[in-house]
Amino acid sequence: MSDPWELICHHTYSGTPGVVYDLAPGHGSHGEALGLGATDFTDDGAAPGSGAVRIRHDGQRIRIPQGSSWSPLVGLRGELTVRVDSQTAGLGLRAGGNWRWLMSSQSCFQFAVINQHLHASFAHGPGPTVHDTVRTSVNGLVPNIRVPYDRWVTLGFMHDGHTAIELYIDGVTVARVAPQRPVLPAMGGVFIGNGWGPDYPVVGAVDEAKLWRLDPYRISNEFFDRRMDDARRRCWEEFLTWLRRWREANPDCAAELDGLIAAWVREFAARMARATPDDRLSGVKQRYRELWQANRMGGSDMAALLSSFAAELAENGVDPRRDDGLRQMLESDCYRRFAAEMPSLDCDPEIAAYLGVRPSSGSGCCGA
Repeated sequence: MSDPWELICHHTYSGTPGVVYDLAPGHGSHGEALGLGATDFTDDGAAPGSGAVRIRHDGQRIRIPQGSSWSPLVGLRGELTVRVDSQTAGLGLRAGGNWRWLMSSQSCFQFAVINQHLHASFAHGPGPTVHDTVRTSVNGLVPNIRVPYDRWVTLGFMHDGHTAIELYIDGVTVARVAPQRPVLPAMGGVFIGNGWGPDYPVVGAVDEAKLWRLDPYRISNEFFDRRMDDARRRCWEEFLTWLRRWREANPDCAAELDGLIAAWVREFAARMARATPDDRLSGVKQRYRELWQANRMGGSDMAALLSSFAAELAENGVDPRRDDGLRQMLESDCYRRFAAEMPSLDCDPEIAAYLGVRPSSGSGCCGA
């Protein structure tokens, strides 16, 4: 299956001073240098000729205007190659220069070095509100983690939308928490090297910035990433047309089911990740992809894979058959209506078998 992460911003700060060109495939996140002059851009950064921008004072930052790449997000990954200076004397900075904003968006996320600890938070809504937060000082995977000063280092974060928020230093995972919400759209733009305030400069130099979002089309792309003849493709085109019309005719139920499904997936995925070693979970995902791409999702191999994995989860206190979120969705009036009105899936017997739909029923889904 294709890479689920889509690169939406790539800055290197080399070339013409003050011109910040987005090297990502969509070229939709060009930067605007605020409070910075030509002398703040240098030829050499982490490597000779790589280019860098020095950001040391209030008001200095790179602004990325709001664009189509920043909505929807759901999941977000960021990486900054930076040199954070230890000396801040004479700069008159707030908090004594101990709060260094690396990247930020007022409505979406903050990524910072605070008292030499790495920190990321993701908003649950606009304005002052609850955040999902991860800190090396609180959630560190090993003790005494510090961001190194006065040398080039690559700092990163990742929010996968459902199971984990992680922090990285030079590619090594150093902190992790489970999120409560997916990532909100970055309304109002993104800032690099400072906050949106903008009075918490990084006080150092930035060599390279990269940001990725989870591909918003990945679910449909992965669904169709299997062997299908023309008849099956036409069948699914007709089903998707029916689904769109059903949602338009039942907007309240569509919204209710969207919320129930999102809450169930987020909570169950987080519990599953906590209950399963990373290598085992990766192995199950890989085998699942192989069977899916081979169009064998309705066969005995897939049934055995899911059955054995469900038994392992149950042994660790996560029983898919007794999941409250799934039961709440299946017992909702909106789901019952949807299942009763859904067209037959006889056109794709492998999917019908995978979902447990009886052939030629004309309606019903997922054992309903």
